[in-house]
Amino acid sequence: MLTDSDFMQHALDLAKEAGTLGEVPIGAVVVCDGAIVGTGYNRREIDNNPAGHAEFIALMQASRHLGRWRLSDCTVYVTLEPCVMCAGLMHQARVARCVYAAPDPKAGALGTLYKVHEDARLNHSFEVDSGVLEEESATLLKEFFKQLRNRTKKNPAKEALASGMRLAHLAETSDAGDGAEANHEPVIHPLTAANPDLVERTLTHTPLYHGRIFDLETQTVELPNGQSALRDIIHHPGATAVLAINERDEVLLVDQWRTALGEVLREIPAGKLELGEDPLECAKRELREETGIVAREVHHLTTIATSAGFCDERLHIYVATGLSQEEINRDDDEFMNIRWVPFNEALEACIQATMIDSKTIIALSLYALKR
Repeated sequence: MLTDSDFMQHALDLAKEAGTLGEVPIGAVVVCDGAIVGTGYNRREIDNNPAGHAEFIALMQASRHLGRWRLSDCTVYVTLEPCVMCAGLMHQARVARCVYAAPDPKAGALGTLYKVHEDARLNHSFEVDSGVLEEESATLLKEFFKQLRNRTKKNPAKEALASGMRLAHLAETSDAGDGAEANHEPVIHPLTAANPDLVERTLTHTPLYHGRIFDLETQTVELPNGQSALRDIIHHPGATAVLAINERDEVLLVDQWRTALGEVLREIPAGKLELGEDPLECAKRELREETGIVAREVHHLTTIATSAGFCDERLHIYVATGLSQEEINRDDDEFMNIRWVPFNEALEACIQATMIDSKTIIALSLYALKR
């Protein structure tokens, strides 16, 4: 039988994944009847989402998985004490229990600054335990912020960067200080920190279109030389794609009509992220729904900016192995034909430009280089 430490270790592994993506390393899992029904890690910077906290994402995923908003038989495991927002969501979800690793003296809402879980004025209370893998979680946070401080010292940002994005201010180095900043400070990509003279500061936002898949706006920006310019920006929630490979070294590809190009393309399965959805879970879901394939092993290959000149979409590419076939459950507007193609044949099709889908070319090429 799995213990609190086992589930917290899973949350800690998710936190480490967040750190590799440049996010503050915080992870969370939701457990019901001894099984994990929701996972999440910090995604505020990736998604530009103020609600992109690990436990918030995990709770939303658990509700979708269980098909209900009441999670009164669930326990939340998270590597840092929840803030007021996340503690409030636990109250709204009627969770039974929360277990956190490290306390947060500057934002903690389950015992440190506030006690949302046992406030008699509220209509629900829940159990809270702490200190499970506390040292491991605190160490992970400290190391992350130590590296960030060192990087900032070596590459000090100019005023434009500070005013537009505000580098993490982490002068305090007490045991709790690093954790306390975790839910509040943005993480700047190292190339941005290294090139502050290239940063454009956004002055105004003008929404132009709100669509089913993306939004469009025009931004007025201040250029590094002080002049202004217009930027047309597409906001996209992000997506995942899966390079599924069977034991015969065949790649799972789908043929589908692409209206924008007016032709059929051959691609790896892919799909859009739902609000707050963990990319790994999205990848598994899209693979299962589009093709009926369930993978025993799924690991992250890379994340790419699909069209950085005008779109903020990030596409997370995964590799899936240990495949088994289940029922296909596509959306009503999805039509495609499934093809199993030998890996080398698929790679050659990319080289010969008979397969032109960019995510498929990147996935096949990068996997060929790494394996």
